[in-house]
Amino acid sequence: VWMVSGEDPWSSYRYAGVAANLAFALKQAGVKDPDGVDWEKEARETYAWAQKNTRPDDDTKQEGSLRKPRAYAAAALFRLTGDKTYETQFRRDTETITADFVAYEEDLY
Repeated sequence: VWMVSGEDPWSSYRYAGVAANLAFALKQAGVKDPDGVDWEKEARETYAWAQKNTRPDDDTKQEGSLRKPRAYAAAALFRLTGDKTYETQFRRDTETITADFVAYEEDLY
């Protein structure tokens, strides 16, 4: 898996989610990455980097869009690790979703 992006929390959370999903798939299949990449470590470190480099106003920029990739990464990491910290973040980022919520574009993921 190759992914090129800028250094920003949005791209990093998306990458962390992809890495966590890949780690989960490999775990489920009972195989290791052929190149020896530790995708769980990659996902955790990238998520931590994104958290550390999120500025106070990033949560409100672009209509609060940071919550979308962060929720995706948090859900993927929670499924992979069972770490409640990720579940708590996922719940925070999705608390505005209700039964009549209309999902479009990135919200579909």
